[in-house]
Amino acid sequence: MRLALLSLVMVSTLGCTGPMFTNVGVGRNYGVRENYVQKYAERHNITYEQAIEEVRDKTEQAAIAEHAEKYGISAEEARKQLGYAAANEE
Repeated sequence: MRLALLSLVMVSTLGCTGPMFTNVGVGRNYGVRENYVQKYAERHNITYEQAIEEVRDKTEQAAIAEHAEKYGISAEEARKQLGYAAANEE
């Protein structure tokens, strides 16, 4: 549900400007409009690359929360089941 909400916010923020997507996932495919990433970077005064990382983190956190809620498990267990454990152990 939260992942769907995040997607809706991204689409409503950008409108229908065209299919220019960038993959923000590491080993996963998360297509996010390049325009959204660029605006995110400008709003937060960070580089495009930093914006990709932050958008990826937010997307993963939303997926984890949605999975945990759906299956009634902890966020840590959801992270493991979804395969995000290695990405967050830095």
